[in-house]
Amino acid sequence: MGTIVKHDPEAAKRLGERYNRAAIARGLFDALKDIDERSVNQVFTRASEVAFNLIGKGMDSNDRVNFRHLLASGLPTGSRNANTDTLLIAACKSRDADAIATLLRFNADPKAADDQGHDAAYWAELSGSKALLENGIKEAAMPRASEPE
Repeated sequence: MGTIVKHDPEAAKRLGERYNRAAIARGLFDALKDIDERSVNQVFTRASEVAFNLIGKGMDSNDRVNFRHLLASGLPTGSRNANTDTLLIAACKSRDADAIATLLRFNADPKAADDQGHDAAYWAELSGSKALLENGIKEAAMPRASEPE
């Protein structure tokens, strides 16, 4: 049979005196924060997978809206896939002009390299999308109507 534990107000009071309630609250908050950080990492990992899949399949207009929404929601443009490609490298490999321009507007780093040391310009040259990358860089540098100069 299990042990029956009765609530002992005096024991609870002694425990409260012994361990500061604020310290207990901090401990709980830290535990919740760790859980939250893991959840956030899982969400970003899944969002990154979705973004790479969108680039790889060729996006329609709805996909492009979803892609922009992922970036606007905080998906890092430096996200990498299993091949260590950044989103921009993947877009250059796919010759996706809109994805290239969108990523550059969201401050994707064209100089970020994969594990072989090749950056977006290398892959753009190899895939025939060099002009798309160059135009995207120029377009990203120009102020948009909704932004102050």
